[in-house]
Amino acid sequence: MQTHRESSVWLQTECPPSMTTTSFEKPAEPVRRIAPRAIRAWQWSAAFGNLTWFLVPLLYASVLGVDSQVHRIILIVLFIAVFVLWLVSILILPGLRWKRWRYQVTENEIDLKRGILILQRTLIPLSRVQHVDT
Repeated sequence: MQTHRESSVWLQTECPPSMTTTSFEKPAEPVRRIAPRAIRAWQWSAAFGNLTWFLVPLLYASVLGVDSQVHRIILIVLFIAVFVLWLVSILILPGLRWKRWRYQVTENEIDLKRGILILQRTLIPLSRVQHVDT
C-alpha cells in the first residue's frame, strides 16, 4: 500500500508490490523558512488587492445616499473599518504569514506548512512536479 497525505489526512491506495510501504510514520515538521523579502511582496499584493474593500462604503453611499446624519455616521464608520482592515492586511498579516510559512524538500516530496489561524500542511510527491523556475 502507498500512503498519500495532505493536511494530516492519510489515505491508502493499492499500488504495485515494489512500491509498498510498511511504516506509517508521520513525517517531521518542515523547518526551512522562505526568504524574508516575501513579506514585502505580500504587503504590495495586499495593498493593491484589497483596494476593492473601499467599494463597500462607496456602494453604501451610492445606494442609500448621505442625506441624513445617520447615513453619514454609518458611512464614516464603514470607511474607518475598511481602512483599519486594509492597514492590518498590509502591516500585520504578511509578517504573521511569514512566521508560520515553512517548507522542506526531501528526496521523495515537498512539504509545505502555512496558515495564520488555520494551519495547512501539503505534501507534494516529487514525481508530480513537472517544472521548476529558478
